[in-house]
Amino acid sequence: MRHWIIVAISFLFFSTVVADTVFSWKDAKGVVHYGDSPPESVKAKVVVLPQLTILKDYGKLYKPVLTAKEQGQDKKKKKIIYSKFSIIAPKNKQAIRANNGDVTVMLSLKPKLLDKHQLRIFLDGKKMAEGNLKMVNLTNLDRGEHTVYAIIKGAKGEDIMKSKAIVFNVIRR
Repeated sequence: MRHWIIVAISFLFFSTVVADTVFSWKDAKGVVHYGDSPPESVKAKVVVLPQLTILKDYGKLYKPVLTAKEQGQDKKKKKIIYSKFSIIAPKNKQAIRANNGDVTVMLSLKPKLLDKHQLRIFLDGKKMAEGNLKMVNLTNLDRGEHTVYAIIKGAKGEDIMKSKAIVFNVIRR
C-alpha cells in the first residue's frame, strides 16, 4: 500500500502530461466522473473548459515593498531600551484618603534602570524627585486632584521614555 502512495505522489509532483481533452461520464450509481480517458463501457461527453486568464506584464503592475532601511528611515527610529515603564501606584482616577497628605508613587520598569539613566517624577508639572528610586513618597499634598508622571532621562539629559500620566484625588479632613 505504501508503494502505491509513493508512486501516486511521485506522479503528481513529477508529471508533465497535459491532457488535450477532458471527458465527463456517470457511473452505475449516478456519480459524475471527470478524466482524460473514460472507460469504454460508458457514454462520455467532452467538457469544454474555459480559457485561462493570463495577465500580461503582471510584474510591472505592482511595485516592490521597500524595508525601512531601504527607504532610509532606519536612522530616524530610536532604539527602544525599556519594554515596560509605568506607574503602578496610585491607580488612575483613584481616590486616596490621606489626612496627612502623604501619597506613595511606585514605578514598574523592565529591564532594570541602566546606570547612566535617571528617573524623574513630576507632580502637577513640577519635578518632585530625581534619581534611581522606583518608589517615592510625596508628602503634604493638598486635597483635590493631582497628576503624576515619570520620565527616564539619559546620560546627556535627553528624554528616553515618558510614562502615562496618572490622575488621582487626595481626600483630607
